Amino acid sequence: MNGSVYPENKMKQKLHSGETIHGLTTNSGSPTLVEIIGYAGFDYIVIETEHAPITLDEKAVHLIRAAELAGITPLMRVRANEPSLIHKALDLGCQGAFVVHVESKEDAKKVVNAVKYPPLGTRASGPGRYLGHHRYALDQQTYPEYWNRESIVMFLIESKRGINNLEEIVSVPGIDVIGIGQGDLSLDLGDWLPRWKNPYCVKAVERLLKLCVPRGIAVRDIFSDFDTASKWQKKGVQVFEWESDTENFQRTMKTMMNQIKNNIK
Repeated sequence: MNGSVYPENKMKQKLHSGETIHGLTTNSGSPTLVEIIGYAGFDYIVIETEHAPITLDEKAVHLIRAAELAGITPLMRVRANEPSLIHKALDLGCQGAFVVHVESKEDAKKVVNAVKYPPLGTRASGPGRYLGHHRYALDQQTYPEYWNRESIVMFLIESKRGINNLEEIVSVPGIDVIGIGQGDLSLDLGDWLPRWKNPYCVKAVERLLKLCVPRGIAVRDIFSDFDTASKWQKKGVQVFEWESDTENFQRTMKTMMNQIKNNIK
């Protein structure tokens, strides 16, 4: 094969066209479940390395390969806003980074800089696994431009300080998706309530939408029921994350067992 063959980032395309995007998180670390999620038609999968027992090694690579095979965009939720962690996630083959606990304009710049190559950022070059993903045909003249165009920058704001700095945060160029981490924000307020039950968190999402939508930044949140999702879609939410593979599997198994008990005595 002559020349570099770079894959299209389907999630990025949908972001640009304003389409609704659906994804899940993998807490299980199961490549099989990632494949199933991709073939079911979801747009992206978040590989959870902050809270789940998934490490930045061959285990993560197998999850990324499964996502590639099933045509779903792999992102990695890194445990801290550290360039070395973000670089590793990208070198393993993720098509973007999902960073937690962004609280300021400087934090947001730090994420963008870690994801993008110069002149948009400071990501270093190196023979990561993406070489294979791109058919072993890396062209150093064209790849940085491709990556800066197709990679995804997504992060969470999870504290009152971050909410207070929303206007400055959304002014940073290069951001694709922002979400409010309602659980940690609720904890930071000293009033831990379920998602969508804390009035401060709800107002924070509404404020984020008002700031992001005019700037072309997508807003993401977690949903588990269609009524709530439909309500927030009408308000402008574009990226819908339908909890995790383990939560959905658990719910399915409980429903199945209840049906078994009701029908097979």
